[in-house]
Amino acid sequence: MAPPLYFFAGLPVAKLFAPDGRFDHAILAEYELDAILGDLERSNCSTCDQDAAPGPGGHSGGIVTYNPGGITARHVGYYPDHIEWTKVRSQPELWLGIDREAPPTAEELARPKQVSGHPVELADGQTYQIAVIRSPARTSELPQTMTFDAEGNYQGEIRREYLPLWERAGDVWDMFYKKPKAAMLMSAILANATAFLGVNYRVSRYEQLALQLIDTSNWEDVLSAAVDTPFMEEMADKEGPASNPPPAAEPSSTEPGEPASSPPTDPAAPNSP
Repeated sequence: MAPPLYFFAGLPVAKLFAPDGRFDHAILAEYELDAILGDLERSNCSTCDQDAAPGPGGHSGGIVTYNPGGITARHVGYYPDHIEWTKVRSQPELWLGIDREAPPTAEELARPKQVSGHPVELADGQTYQIAVIRSPARTSELPQTMTFDAEGNYQGEIRREYLPLWERAGDVWDMFYKKPKAAMLMSAILANATAFLGVNYRVSRYEQLALQLIDTSNWEDVLSAAVDTPFMEEMADKEGPASNPPPAAEPSSTEPGEPASSPPTDPAAPNSP
C-alpha cells in the first residue's frame, strides 16, 4: 500500500524544504497543503524530481510522498503505468498520484494523533474514525486548553486551531437536531464531511478528489458522527427518547453562507437524527 504522491508542477523538490529539513510553510500555504504535510520533515518523506523526463501534464517538477511507519512507497516517480494521476489544483498546479494496485489504507492516511469519535465505513470499504466535534450530552472530543484564570477558577476552551471545525459543526447540528431539520447544499455537505474526516486523516479536498472516499451513501454517517448522534441513539435505546433532547442554548454556526458563485445544488437533509 502507499499514501498519495504530490506532484508540484514546475517546482523542484529542493525548493519545497527549508534548510532545517522541514517543509517550507510559505509554499505549503500557497498550495493549501500545510494541514496535510506541514508536520512532516524531508527525513520521513520520499522524493523524486521529474526533470530529465516530464511528469504529469507534461511538466517538470518535484514529487513528494510521506512514509507512514517508515515504509517507503513502491513507486516514487511519474510511472503512468502504475500511478493514476489527478490534477487537483490549477494555480499553482498540483497533481495527486494514487498507486492503482496499492491505494492508500486508512492506517496510512491516519494522523499520528487521533481524536476520539465513531467508526464510519467510507467508499473504499475501509473504516475511518470520525471525530466528535459537538455533542448534546458530553464534552467535545476536540483538544481543549486547561488553565486557571486570575481568580484561580479552572477554565477549559477548545483550542484555537479547532474553532473553525466547531463553527462548521454548528450548521450540521441544526441539520440533525433542530426542529424542523435544517437543509444543507450538497457542496456544503461535502466541504463539512471532508473537514471532519481531515481531523484524524491527511485528507482535504485534494485527496477527496483523487480517492472519492465520501459519497452519497456515507456522507450522512460522517456528519452524524461529528455531532455524536450514534452516542445519542445508544443513550436513547438505553434510557428512552426523553434522554435525547439537545440543550436549547447550543449555538449554531455563524459561518457565511454559500458563495454566490457556486452552482445551484439541491439541498439535502438527513433521513433521521
